[in-house]
Amino acid sequence: MGRFGKKAQAYRQGPDPEEEVEPDVEDDTEIAEKRAGTPIARRDLMSILGGAALTVGALSASNLLLGENKAYALPTATIGLTFETVTEALAGESITGRVYTFELTGADALQVSIDYDSSVFDSLTIEAPTGVTVLAQSDDADRISAVLMLDPTKCDYSNLLKITAQAGNAGGTGTINLSYAKAAIKGTEYEQVSIGADNNTIVVQESTLNTDEITLATLSQAITFYQVTTGSSRWPSAAKYDLVADGVIDLKDFVKIANFLLDLQNNIKLKFREDGTFKILQVSDYQDRTGGADRPVHPRTDALFQRML
Repeated sequence: MGRFGKKAQAYRQGPDPEEEVEPDVEDDTEIAEKRAGTPIARRDLMSILGGAALTVGALSASNLLLGENKAYALPTATIGLTFETVTEALAGESITGRVYTFELTGADALQVSIDYDSSVFDSLTIEAPTGVTVLAQSDDADRISAVLMLDPTKCDYSNLLKITAQAGNAGGTGTINLSYAKAAIKGTEYEQVSIGADNNTIVVQESTLNTDEITLATLSQAITFYQVTTGSSRWPSAAKYDLVADGVIDLKDFVKIANFLLDLQNNIKLKFREDGTFKILQVSDYQDRTGGADRPVHPRTDALFQRML
């Protein structure tokens, strides 16, 4: 009959008519589960989709939700808080950041907490952009928490909240970090929500220079900020050297610092007592002495004092 005779004959004859073939019929339980939108096994879902691969997020049998004839993937996700490139702030001024995520698209409920150093920042406030509603909020000494409702058709998941931190009047270094986050979609919580590894360490710089403590090192430090303006990211560190208050660090500021140095040198004199000891005398001492009409000074004393200075 040839090499392929038996196989060809079997193919023509088809299946054995006496062999019972069990029809592939879904039972009532499987049909009910699919219609009700309850989770089903990966094997059943893959057969429904014709074996097509699902590549949304980290897919597993335990994080699939079927509802309204749509398959939703509930992968692990990351939520973070960033202040972009801001690492410094001027005392008394505010900085802004945002809560973001790129993996929670479709989420409709979110709960977050943000911790901050209250010794460095006077306050922390949140503002909801379009598509986000703050349903509840609590403010503690060093933490702010909120529960949010998200409209997936309107909200920008890369900008879920605007965070504004008000720096205190004293200098210092503090942090502002997202400490808690949880999200849900259509009645199911995400299995795991991770906190982004953002470094939000902010240095708050004092805005004024103590002219009584100016040294040559002060001038040298000011020179390192030459031509820095208010629009620069370095301005929080440079601002206190803007002694002429024109929004730029330049030669005018250096001249003023130099004059402070000379004033400090010239305004301090030694006045010896009869026993050979001395005290440091400043111009302000003499001005205080002669400032009142009830404390007149003899003309010769005044002339002697002026020659001493």
